[in-house]
Amino acid sequence: MPKDRFYRLVVTETGSLLAKIRKSCHLTQTDIAKGLGFSEKSGKVFISRLENGKLSNPSLSLVLNYLNVCKVPWDKFFDKLERLINKYREDEIISKISAETHHRKIARDVSKYLHSIETKFSQKKQIKPLSPEQIEKMAINFGRHRVIMEKIEAEVHKRLCARGDVPFILFPFYKDFCRECYSVITKAQKKENTEKFSVTSVVEDKLSQKIERWKKKGLNQEILEDIKAIICQNFNLIIER
Repeated sequence: MPKDRFYRLVVTETGSLLAKIRKSCHLTQTDIAKGLGFSEKSGKVFISRLENGKLSNPSLSLVLNYLNVCKVPWDKFFDKLERLINKYREDEIISKISAETHHRKIARDVSKYLHSIETKFSQKKQIKPLSPEQIEKMAINFGRHRVIMEKIEAEVHKRLCARGDVPFILFPFYKDFCRECYSVITKAQKKENTEKFSVTSVVEDKLSQKIERWKKKGLNQEILEDIKAIICQNFNLIIER
């Protein structure tokens, strides 16, 4: 979100939230103006401009004094304001991902991921907060990967159904294997961007280990190899033996 647009959003939401608080406290704009030391006529106009987001640069002290007149704790106000702004950011990110991937069903998954980021990094935020740009980049990458993963899982499901000899109860286990293989390849590709090494040999070794592990759990090796091939095809990756 551009800085000027973000600034306008903050100003608008601040005014709107202050107005809601005032009304919940059964106070008029005139009451607030008097509490802030303004004259009745000019003060009411000033408060109206503040609540409608028309003030270009409302100061922090003005907002805090407004809240004091309402006898409302400032920390609750800023918590609500942050949630509102984060919701706008989230909607904008989801809209951007949907437009790029042409996959509107991804919105729910991205929304959950954004909430998980907030939870996962809540303690780290106290040390080094994630910037909105970092959060957006993480969410967009997640959305793209989720679209690819859904496409691969759909192909795997189709192949399993076509065989006719795979118990339906085992489908989730084959899909778990599918996700593990996908993770191996995406991590290897990410690493390739910074290090010089043969991706194919690293991927082959790790995928073979995955196949052996799932074989021991009772899954069919032929099907596991087939799933591995599906994933590699989606990445245009040829595994060298």
